[in-house]
Amino acid sequence: MKLKRRNVLQDNEILLRAPEPSDVDFLYQLENNTDNWEVSETLLPFSKQLLKTFILQQNDIHSTKQYRWIIHLTTKDCPVGCVDLYNYDPLHRRAGVGIIISPDFQKNGYASKALHLIEKYANNTLKLHQLFCLIHEKNNKSRALFESLNYINTGIQKDWYFNGKDFDDVLFYQKMF
Repeated sequence: MKLKRRNVLQDNEILLRAPEPSDVDFLYQLENNTDNWEVSETLLPFSKQLLKTFILQQNDIHSTKQYRWIIHLTTKDCPVGCVDLYNYDPLHRRAGVGIIISPDFQKNGYASKALHLIEKYANNTLKLHQLFCLIHEKNNKSRALFESLNYINTGIQKDWYFNGKDFDDVLFYQKMF
């Protein structure tokens, strides 16, 4: 009898997978959407060549202290977003988490599902004690998402980001396992 092994980074609808060279066009659209630049600290557009290099040079999380997964919709066989772990700290057993979903695929629950999978991976595989994220105070969608997944707002960083006119506060969220 052959046992079907389920990928820890997969559910019945999405798969978190490593970026492939074929994802360059998707990442190019996602990263160069200026609507996202304020929350991603991006100042200049990414070239396709730079994105190809990023994909080819992405190493394991232990050496780079960060990793990006593509959120792949298995029912339609297409990428819908990205989830990142960053500032990975195995000593203190924590990492930051960030997520972005393509505008065409928002409001379908994919962000919640992807975060649930990355939390399981962080807790069970990396043996992390917590994940954290920084959210612009005015980003109500992101705040609602993380709060719905039991992340707790544990602090505020005043005047943390300059938006071109004013300074914005950033909220610090944590989830302990």
